[in-house]
Amino acid sequence: SSVQAYMPPHVAAACSSLEMTVDSKLSATLLPRNDESADDLLNDVEIPEKPKRQETTRTILAKTAGETRGLLNPVVVSPFPTSRHARGQYLRVTQTAKQRLRLQVFISCCIMFAEGFYVTQLFPYCPSMTVDLRHTGAGVGVYSGLLFSANSAGMLMTSYFWASISNKIGRRTCMLIGLASNTFASLLMATTFAYWPTVVLRLLSGLMNSNLALMRTALRESFQFEEAEDTWAFSTLSVAFGASSVAGPSLGGLLYGKTLPMLGEWQHPWTTPMLLCCALYIFTLTLTTIAMPETAFLATAPHDKRKPSLNGNDHKLLRKPAFVLLLIMGGGHSYVFTGWETTYPLIASVPREFLGEGWSTSQVGITFLIGSFGLMFYSMLIFPMFAARLRIIRAW
Repeated sequence: SSVQAYMPPHVAAACSSLEMTVDSKLSATLLPRNDESADDLLNDVEIPEKPKRQETTRTILAKTAGETRGLLNPVVVSPFPTSRHARGQYLRVTQTAKQRLRLQVFISCCIMFAEGFYVTQLFPYCPSMTVDLRHTGAGVGVYSGLLFSANSAGMLMTSYFWASISNKIGRRTCMLIGLASNTFASLLMATTFAYWPTVVLRLLSGLMNSNLALMRTALRESFQFEEAEDTWAFSTLSVAFGASSVAGPSLGGLLYGKTLPMLGEWQHPWTTPMLLCCALYIFTLTLTTIAMPETAFLATAPHDKRKPSLNGNDHKLLRKPAFVLLLIMGGGHSYVFTGWETTYPLIASVPREFLGEGWSTSQVGITFLIGSFGLMFYSMLIFPMFAARLRIIRAW
């Protein structure tokens, strides 16, 4: 009894139960028979289990927040994990998993840069290319807008198709198809000399390409599978897109009209920037083929007990007003951004006698370069500071 006073409650209860059982056995038989040992007596003792600790409200909320963390969480912080929770979660990942995730982030940044470069390099010289293809300046605004928007129209028409089929054949396979199609489309556009075939090629490249959405999905699935913090990864993607916004317009404007001596005299003014796009796609295609993992089927792995992500056949998101308003807001922002990026080079390249600026494609490219540096400075240094102190809706 004196010893039990210093025991934990559940151990003391077990000792009391043992003592009562032994006393009852002794009182019934005085001593155990020859065929009944002390171990048999102890086997009859039922030791109570240690009471389970009740979950606190804070534990329940933390577990719920961890299970509901998804794609709609905003990414407004530095590319490097700064919070204590983010650093702790990142450090818990094994070293091998870290290397795999870093490699996938690098490949994703290469895809982001190649796609961003392909889109933005056309900004400075799209009006001049339209005039050269059609051999007339009549209706240059309409035809240059059609040439530029053909790629986006193709992506809009097949984005849901690629999202659905990627659940069946894999994200990596769909991305390889998109990269290969853009490689051939860039090569053919570098050699074409007619307007409508060029429009058709840009439309086909958009129809066969949904790499940006698939790449983000694959990156998110990899980090979710490894239970790692992915904020820094998506912030790094934003930096890669900013770099493509710097390199694309500036190099596109500077290289337009330049020719490569080793290719002969068949070259067009847009051949060199299109061949540069083709080279970027070849590099990204090779890297993706060799090192990009497949992530579409990670949710079915044996040790993954989380709920699978939404598949391409689920329309529930489109029924939520908040998500629809988010799409409208993003579409309006893209409309303003794209409208400026296509209208500004047109006005700048119009001759002065027609109330334009009469700038060359190199001058337009330099102005895009300066603006892109300003955008990167704001996105990396200024915006994260006040976004960390404000709610996302107030930041918008």
